Amino acid sequence: MEFLKWGAIAVVGFTFALWIKHFMLMLYALPINFDNAILALGSINSSITILAGGIVLIVALLPLIRKQQSQINPRLVGVGFLLIALHFAIYIGVSLAIQRYWDFMMLTDIWALGFLILAVGYISKK
Repeated sequence: MEFLKWGAIAVVGFTFALWIKHFMLMLYALPINFDNAILALGSINSSITILAGGIVLIVALLPLIRKQQSQINPRLVGVGFLLIALHFAIYIGVSLAIQRYWDFMMLTDIWALGFLILAVGYISKK
């Protein structure tokens, strides 16, 4: 049970570290312009999707972290992972249209698209 608690804390902590990294990248290096729809999408994506995924993961994993129960809501965990992967899918789409986003593709954690596999697994779990 203790192992599961610390694993859940690590998942949530990593998610928020990933959000901080990409939010700061957006603030520091990427253009923020709400007059351009694609740039607005990129800014909103960097601000909200990973953060929303982290909040969903906190809600899903909090009972495990508090040791109230050892069961989690797998679909909710899957939604959290889906939101994380969605951020990177949107980033790739925006970077295909905006050169400045493409210039920072090397700093983007494209491997996080693998969260789609986890998301499908958790969402389809009965």
